[in-house]
Amino acid sequence: MPPKPKFTKEDIVEAAFNIVREQGWEALSQRSIAKKLNASIGPIYSYLKSMTNLEEAVIEKAYELLFHYSINSRKENGLSFPSLGYVLFAKNEKKLFKCFFNEKHTEIHKKYSQRLWQATREAVKNDPDYSKLSDRQKEGLHQNIVIFCYGLAILINISFYDEFTDEEISALILNAKRMFVDGFKD
Repeated sequence: MPPKPKFTKEDIVEAAFNIVREQGWEALSQRSIAKKLNASIGPIYSYLKSMTNLEEAVIEKAYELLFHYSINSRKENGLSFPSLGYVLFAKNEKKLFKCFFNEKHTEIHKKYSQRLWQATREAVKNDPDYSKLSDRQKEGLHQNIVIFCYGLAILINISFYDEFTDEEISALILNAKRMFVDGFKD
């Protein structure tokens, strides 16, 4: 009887996640996973049903980390500020952020992006700065904030605005939020 592998399916997912986190999608292969686990390639093949399933598990883990950033982002006025978390994730997790733009996994990205959209929508709905706005204005404001933060996240991720501190990023988003709110009050 062959010896039992010294790792689990979860270990394989964790190794794959760390490879993508450190080196990007291009570095992910069964051979790189085996190397990360100090194992031969044979047991990796036996644990994996397909690379697609493994890639989806890596994306799910990346989104879990993104949600952690969003939910645990700095509080402003006592409320969660998920858009800031999104931008900080793009800054701090450059390779993982880029994995969200892989066309190969569009459907899984849609699913998780919708969850993130809902989280930011709830933050907008419960923000006291928006209490005087109609539901339609809140929705427009939400869209503007998401689009602004999406663009800012990409610019920071590609190092266009590499020098911004977390505090400066927070100030940029808050200033944009104020401008958008003022625009909807007119």
